[in-house]
Amino acid sequence: MTVLNSRKAELKNRGIWSKYIDIFIDSIPISVIQNFFSISLLIPYYHMVSNERIAHVCHLSSYKNEKQFVDDMDFFCSRYHPISLFDLVDHVKHGKILKNNSFILTFDDGYSQMYSTVAPLLIKKGIPAVFFLNTEFIDNRALCYKNKASIIIVFIINSVNHGDRLKQKLNSFFDGPFYEIKNRILSINYREASVLDEIGSLLGICFNDYLEKNQPYLSRVQIRKMIDMGFYFGAHSKDHPLYSDLSLNDQIDQTIGSMQFMKKEFNLPYSVFAFPHHDRSVTKEYFEMIENSIDLTFGTGGIMTDSVTSNLQRINFENTPKSAKYILARQWIKRQIYRWLHKAEIHRN
Repeated sequence: MTVLNSRKAELKNRGIWSKYIDIFIDSIPISVIQNFFSISLLIPYYHMVSNERIAHVCHLSSYKNEKQFVDDMDFFCSRYHPISLFDLVDHVKHGKILKNNSFILTFDDGYSQMYSTVAPLLIKKGIPAVFFLNTEFIDNRALCYKNKASIIIVFIINSVNHGDRLKQKLNSFFDGPFYEIKNRILSINYREASVLDEIGSLLGICFNDYLEKNQPYLSRVQIRKMIDMGFYFGAHSKDHPLYSDLSLNDQIDQTIGSMQFMKKEFNLPYSVFAFPHHDRSVTKEYFEMIENSIDLTFGTGGIMTDSVTSNLQRINFENTPKSAKYILARQWIKRQIYRWLHKAEIHRN
């Protein structure tokens, strides 16, 4: 059997097993999942909700359309009790008892669809939510390097008919076929962000024009209106770096600096922070240093619990178009495996 045929057989077998797992999950009553999952608090997180293909997001992560998102909200509300951010802070900091099966909804990155699409849907459902913002992007003053990468990829795909000329322009950065370019562009990290500006300039992309035309992020006016609606806001760093690539001092600066801005600008009586990307490799010393400045922090570890009790792990409900029930069931299965392996808790060094 050739390597190609072997690979095809492997993918076919994987697809068959995935199908069986899907059938198994669909047949599990949610009450069974809840009994085994035994979580008193569910914290879902999303980045985007839209019926449109958003150029600055579509190559970074999947996201749900409005119907899929509403279906998720209906699922949560039928089986969980929405709580406020104040309830959550009192629970973690002061031991306030929450109702069984409570949930609080969170969103990262502060895209403008949070105001135009998400807020009206949540108001109709009576669901509170916390929105975590990168402070340097508020009012569309700058564009995140990851969003630039997605915009570049969209441009390249749309320019496929000019492939030879495009490849000539990119030769100084990439040597290889076009199908590899996407991953290479997405792999450009925070410290190399200027490379994306150079590529954009070569291709004739003006990121400032994109900001002005598309207004991808929330404005101060929109944020204040959402606060008046009853929503909560926190910080998500200044400009969305990967914390594992930063020194401890830079981590503290990104965290405290962005949170101070949010509190001062919007007169917030609380301090909550969500890590950009993830909180892996963030040390115990970091949490000790921010303890008196931040009420709660939030990671993206899914079903994991954390040795730092004020750092709460959240579950991503948008990395597949499947239902919230399906995602929760997969998390339940993952939790059982982690428990058997004694790896269900994140320990900080």
